[in-house]
Amino acid sequence: MGSEAVAALWDMMESFAGYSFCKAHSASYALVSYRLAWMKAWYPGYFICSVINNGGGFYGTQTYVDEAARLGYKLLPPCVNQGGADYAVAALPSPAAPEKQPAPDKPAIRAGLR
Repeated sequence: MGSEAVAALWDMMESFAGYSFCKAHSASYALVSYRLAWMKAWYPGYFICSVINNGGGFYGTQTYVDEAARLGYKLLPPCVNQGGADYAVAALPSPAAPEKQPAPDKPAIRAGLR
């Protein structure tokens, strides 16, 4: 490849640089990334349920369910009486009084009916 061809190729690549890294897109993506990281850090159950209900993220549903278990959430099966269509954060029933909601220190995620 001659120096003229290299210069022409470089000029084509340089002209594309203005389109490939749009500042507005970069800024909005950074904001979305920050908000998702904050949500996962402070409300991991809600974050994981939202990702699953949205059709999954980069990974399959099982990966997110495994992440919830790693974070201490117990996966509850679908329930016609207590569940809904989507995955949702739930509280584990107390063994002494199943009808009462326990303290939030025992989180769970209930699989949806969908």
